[in-house]
Parts: sequence; structure tokens; C-alpha cells
Amino acid sequence: MSTGLLRFDRRPWVVFAALLALCLATLLSGLSRFGIWDPWELQVADYARGLAQGHGVPFSQARRAIVAALGFRLLGVHEWTGRLPGALCGVGAVLAAGAMGLRFAGRHAALIAGLVTLSSPIFLLNALPMGGQVLGFLLQALTIWAGAAGMLLSNNIRAQALLTITSLAYAWASAMMFGMLMGGLPPIIALGGLACITLGDNSDSSGTRVIRGLWVLVAVATSAMVAWDIHADVDRYSLWTGGVPTGVVPAGFDQPLERIFHGLAP
Repeated sequence: MSTGLLRFDRRPWVVFAALLALCLATLLSGLSRFGIWDPWELQVADYARGLAQGHGVPFSQARRAIVAALGFRLLGVHEWTGRLPGALCGVGAVLAAGAMGLRFAGRHAALIAGLVTLSSPIFLLNALPMGGQVLGFLLQALTIWAGAAGMLLSNNIRAQALLTITSLAYAWASAMMFGMLMGGLPPIIALGGLACITLGDNSDSSGTRVIRGLWVLVAVATSAMVAWDIHADVDRYSLWTGGVPTGVVPAGFDQPLERIFHGLAP
């Protein structure tokens, strides 16, 4: 006897079609509906316009504005063109979460993973305005997807090596954009933990055990380098922390009000 549930299980494209439709309705509708009135987003838009026009922009600000600058460069300087690239990165992150669920658990897990990602408030706050870190979400999802696929689902050492190199490249790109601490380290630690959990499987090939051991080594070494850099507290930009150490400035009365204002922003 055939049921709708069984038909759903046999049609993975239905899951991604549903996720894509929800992404279009949530992320891409109304990109120019409420204006650029938040001072933080307005600052990013100014830097993005400078990048699109070839002007010099501080590196710390260029990292935040480069996604919006791409939209300005290709489609002109408009409100919706600045937000469109980030929204598209958000669509990619949702579909990547669904792809991981499909590959490692099944179609229902793919749908749930995509819905959980799309409905997360922190995800929406980064995907909708200019200057959000939704590109980091996408790169981290791709890092975990490629790394886990190389460890779990491939018996071909060449394919495993290619997937591992691809995963490390995504992690490095995330670190270059957002610093290793917030960009590359979280997915690397996740893959190192997965490697530890599955390291003792005697049915694996020697190549698979080597790759899992490599992920453990990369996770430990990267964590140690980030911890050492935090402890060193050098007064310069650091790729490991993604920023510059700053002294503690006592908060004035305007700072809590500013946070309340941004908390009420759409």
C-alpha cells in the first residue's frame, strides 16, 4: 500500500523545493520594504558603496561590507541590491543544512534541519540586514558537510582526500573573513569531535583512520593556536582572533539605550 509519506521519502527534491519556497518568502521578499535607517546598517552601506566604487576602506570594515559591495557593484547602489547577496547566502546556508540532513540521516532530517536553520532568530538577524555574518554560516555549513562526508561516506581515498582539502579550504575562507575564533574554529572542533567519536571503528580503512586522525590533530592544533594568541594579547590585528585587543571602556548612559534601540530594529 502506497502512502504520501513513502512518496515523500522517494522524492528528495520535494524537500528542497519546499525549503527554497520558504527561503524566497522569508529572505527575499521585501528587501527594500523598510529602508536603511539603522545606523549600524547605514555605516555598512557607506563602506560597501566605497568598496564598489574602488575607494579605500579599512580592512575590518571591508570584511563586513564586502558581500553588500558585490550587490552594489553588479546591480547598482540600491537598498535591495545591498541586501540581496546576504539573503542569497542565507538561502545557500539553509539548503546546505538540508543537504547535510539528507546525506547523513534522511529526507525528514533534511526538512527539519532546513526549517530549524531558517527559523533561528540569530540566523535571520544576520541574513536580512547588510553587514550580517550569514556568509560565515554558509562557509561553516559547507566545511562540516565536506569534512563529514570525507570521514563517513566515502571508501575512495582520493575522494576522501579531495573532500578533506575542500573542507579545510572552506574553513580557511571563513577564518579569513571572520577570524579563526569565530569563523573556522567552530566547524573544525565539530569535525574533530566527530572524528574522535568514530576513530575506534575497526571496519574503516587505513586511509579513513588517517583522515580522522588528521581532523583530531587539526582541531587540537588550531584550538591551541587560538588560545595562545588570546593569551599573548598582542596589540595588532590577529587572524586567529579576528580582531584587535581593546581596553575596557566604562559604559556610558547612551550605550544601554543604543542596544535597546537596535533590539527594537526590524
